[in-house]
Amino acid sequence: MQIYFLRHSDPFPKGPKYREDSLRPLTSEGKKQAKLIARFLQGIQFDVILSSPYVRAEQTAQVLADRLGAKIKIAEELSPGFNLSKLPGLIASYKKSERVILVGHEPDLSDTVKKMIGGKAELEIRKGGLAVVEVEAERTLTSGKLILLVQPEFLA
Repeated sequence: MQIYFLRHSDPFPKGPKYREDSLRPLTSEGKKQAKLIARFLQGIQFDVILSSPYVRAEQTAQVLADRLGAKIKIAEELSPGFNLSKLPGLIASYKKSERVILVGHEPDLSDTVKKMIGGKAELEIRKGGLAVVEVEAERTLTSGKLILLVQPEFLA
């Protein structure tokens, strides 16, 4: 199984207009980032896109779903605070899937990927960036190998 860890694209900053962190939508640059990653992934079949319930993550996931034809499922587990211990429960019902996308936040996604690949790598998934970890789902969902890291600058 390949798990695609996608950090949401660029949102509006917190401020008078967006006081609640979970309600911040994507900026025009964020929408562009989401379209670029969706185009990069086009042609790959995904069983599901699991997204944080935060608006910026949902909007990122929706751009991907529209382009890739995958269904979105909102997963509270992907809210800020997600970690490796939550991963098995989150994707347990998708163990037979070849590929799933998780749309979430930092530092949660990078920390989870680092732990999955042995904890020694310096790794940061920037806004609109993607890390792909391959796992043997029959054996474990908590360790694997990093097979791809794509930062948004690569796609521009």
